[in-house]
Amino acid sequence: MKKDLLLVGMLIVVAGVGSGAVVLLPFPHRDADDKKTILPQPEPLAVLPKPDLVKQLTPTKKTLPASDKKTPTIKPPEKKDEPDTKQEDVPVVAKPPQPEIKKKVDEPKAVARIEPRIDGKKSLVAKVVILGETIRLKDPDGEYTVATLNNGDKAVLVGTIKTLKIAGLNEKSELDASLLEAEEIIFTGNINSGSKVTLGKTQKLTILDVNGPQTQITVTLTRDGTLKFRRLNGGVRLQYAKAERTDPPLRIERGEVAPQAEFRELTPPQR
Repeated sequence: MKKDLLLVGMLIVVAGVGSGAVVLLPFPHRDADDKKTILPQPEPLAVLPKPDLVKQLTPTKKTLPASDKKTPTIKPPEKKDEPDTKQEDVPVVAKPPQPEIKKKVDEPKAVARIEPRIDGKKSLVAKVVILGETIRLKDPDGEYTVATLNNGDKAVLVGTIKTLKIAGLNEKSELDASLLEAEEIIFTGNINSGSKVTLGKTQKLTILDVNGPQTQITVTLTRDGTLKFRRLNGGVRLQYAKAERTDPPLRIERGEVAPQAEFRELTPPQR
C-alpha cells in the first residue's frame, strides 16, 4: 500500500514539474497503533518555478533586421611594384643583299598533231608542229587556218600546205610566211592598223579589205598566178611579184584603191 502511494506521488511530482505548479503530496504518519486512522498531512515536497519566471530566465537570441546585417567585403590583393622586365631595344643588323636567282625559263615545247589520211591510216610524220611562234606545216594536200592576230602578235609559217586560211591581223601584228609554199591563200578577215604580212610562193591569193595606216602586204605568185583584193584604204601598200621572170603575166582582179594607197608589181629577183 505504501509503495503504491509513493509511486503515485512520484508521478504527480513529475507532472507538476512539467507544468510548473506547486504539488503537495500527503505523507502518511506512522503511529504506534496500526489500527488508528492515519490522516494525511500535506507537506511541500518541492517548489517549482512559475511559467512566467521560466520564460524570463530563458535566454533569447537577438535577430537583427536585414538592413542592419553587414556583408563581409573582400578586398582585392594589393599590387606589388614589380620591376620592369621589358628588354631593351636590340639594334637590328641588316642582312647583306643576296644575289637574285633567275629562274630558268622553260623553252616552248613542240606540239605535234597527226591527222589521219584519206584511206583511214595514220601518217607517221606530224603534219603540224608548233614551236612557240613558229608553225611548221607538212601537208601538201591539207588545209590549215591561222587564228586572228591581235595586239602585236607574231606568227611564222614554214613548210608546205595546199590551202592556208588567215582570219585577219590587227594592231601591228605580223605574219611571216615567206618560207611557206601554198597552192592557195585566203584571208577571211581584214588586215588592219599597221600590220605586216609577208607571203611566200602561192598560185592564188584572195584578200578582203586592207586598212591603214602603214599596213603592208608582200606576196610572190607562181606561174599562172592570180591576185584578187576588194579594197585598199588609207596609207597601205600591196606589192606582188612573179616567181620567175619568164612566167607569163599574172591575172589581177583589182578592187578599189584609195589615193593614199600603193599597189604595184615588183621586179622578180634574178636567178
